[in-house]
Amino acid sequence: MLILVPEACSDEKLPGVVLVHGGGGTAYSEWVKIWNERGYAAIAVDLEGHVPVPKAGGPSEGRHWESHAWSGPVRVGFFDDITEPLENQWMYHAVSSVMLAHSLLRSIEEVDNEKIGITGISWGGIITSLVSGVENRFAFAVPVYGCGYLYESKSVFGTYFANENKKIWDPSNFIHQAKIPLLWVNSDHDGHFSVDITSKSYKMTKQNFLLLSQWLHHIMRASKARLTFFSAPL
Repeated sequence: MLILVPEACSDEKLPGVVLVHGGGGTAYSEWVKIWNERGYAAIAVDLEGHVPVPKAGGPSEGRHWESHAWSGPVRVGFFDDITEPLENQWMYHAVSSVMLAHSLLRSIEEVDNEKIGITGISWGGIITSLVSGVENRFAFAVPVYGCGYLYESKSVFGTYFANENKKIWDPSNFIHQAKIPLLWVNSDHDGHFSVDITSKSYKMTKQNFLLLSQWLHHIMRASKARLTFFSAPL
């Protein structure tokens, strides 16, 4: 977990944001700093048992980051731990960790509790979508790529998430309950989350905005610059 609060230039409290990484990611310090530079307190939490220390050998070893022994459940494929007791499943802990990160950010005196948002990319977008329907303390949510109706995706995700038991964690079960503004971000060329399921998720929410970028493939860095777009209402 990484949390940084920029130095305030006035007596006004700072807005904040919870940052949720994608699959195989970690708590990225550069992502936190991007938001700090825009005047936000930011917290990034690792959800897959990693620490933000590059693993020797890099991607060729299968995981980019060092792991630690006290991580709790780690992600197993595509909800492939669905046969485990609910409280032992990775998604249960991922959602809980994000909500706890929000509470921690709210506890900081310099942060305005009414101006904290959440954004996540890819798997982080899936989690952000789900959380937006169950955690209405947030001021806004920006799911990037990730959305609901995963089992209907035109990509291989449609097959991976088709198991009926896995649908318990699909964000489509929760997003209709969202009472906060959402900006859904995707691309017309994303190879994982097809546009149709992003559009369907968008239509299920009330205070909704949709941003589709042309020719943006499933790239994390290209998306980060777009995320502050939605902070304008704050």
